[in-house]
Amino acid sequence: MHCLFTFASGDFNLLSGISHQFNQTNLGVDIIWTYLHFVHPGFLSVVGVPAMSFSDILVSAQVLPQQVDQLVNDGWTTEHFALCATSLEDFDAVMTDLFDTGLSPLHKASLRLAWKKCQSSTNQGALAPTPALASPEVAAQPLAGSWSETFAPKLTSANVSQIKAAFKKNYPAEVLLPENLPSLRLLSMVVHQKSKQDFKWIPWKYRLTSAKCDELTSSKSSKMARAEGIQLHSILMDEPPAMEISNGGLGLHALRQMFETFAFAMAMAEVCHLSSLKAYYLKFLSLMTQKFDADTGLRGPTILEAQAADKALMTTAIDLVMERSWTWDDALYEVTHIRADLTSLLQPRPKLPKPAVPMRPDFSSGRDGRQG
Repeated sequence: MHCLFTFASGDFNLLSGISHQFNQTNLGVDIIWTYLHFVHPGFLSVVGVPAMSFSDILVSAQVLPQQVDQLVNDGWTTEHFALCATSLEDFDAVMTDLFDTGLSPLHKASLRLAWKKCQSSTNQGALAPTPALASPEVAAQPLAGSWSETFAPKLTSANVSQIKAAFKKNYPAEVLLPENLPSLRLLSMVVHQKSKQDFKWIPWKYRLTSAKCDELTSSKSSKMARAEGIQLHSILMDEPPAMEISNGGLGLHALRQMFETFAFAMAMAEVCHLSSLKAYYLKFLSLMTQKFDADTGLRGPTILEAQAADKALMTTAIDLVMERSWTWDDALYEVTHIRADLTSLLQPRPKLPKPAVPMRPDFSSGRDGRQG
């Protein structure tokens, strides 16, 4: 008798004691394990159910000894006997073919019981079926409760076409071009967050149009082809295209295009209405690009300061959506028109005076510029 699972060392004493107790009474194996099931249920959870042989199953079902010998000598196994019929009606016909002599109702019941036990044993010991290959959307998702974070699963071309068709139907006045169409990765990120209802702020460097993403991808490929001594991780890791965000590297036109691209992505995913995000980023840009006279000693926020402000504002909107079950349109209206966070985060900053350039000493008229 073989056990399917290993058990702790403390359970050996329990098993030996039980075996000695039942050896005195010559009880069958099935009675021992029935006793364990009711008296020591925790033992079976550790040890596991024993794998009974075909002859043991027949004996436990009280099949006649001559019939047991006949089935074993003919080469029958537990798996074969379990699959010899798919129903009790079919099994009755199989019994007639196996045994020429007439069977009493009790003998037929014993054989049916043995057939049922063989089926149960085969189902418990069968290997788990190999799971079908998961789709990229399912395969890319992290397991629940794990710390692994990956990029959003890539949308298929059919899904993108369906999203674009719905957007054109909802906003017939808007024209989708490569210059304003969100990149596939950005659109996938927004759709993935909506499907999970787990919204997070998307950094500005990933808010690319389709044309800008293709430009960065092509330039990145050509650079890697000419590089020498490339590290292994730079080849294996899929680093997404991203634009550089710095105080001197992003103009007003690029900033407006970035906001418009993100608004298109949110509207295409049907997270919110396009006008809600337009009202937000137009007021954002208006406060950010204010001009001040030099006499005031004030300046507007830099690009990095504006990005931090956008992150704080979007985090507030996300909290309203996820914690208080607001709609995105209501949350954006709250942040844009009701609360003062937008004005306070983009308020003018004091402009630091330029450091004075130290005067260079003049040695033409004397030592250290002194005469005499």
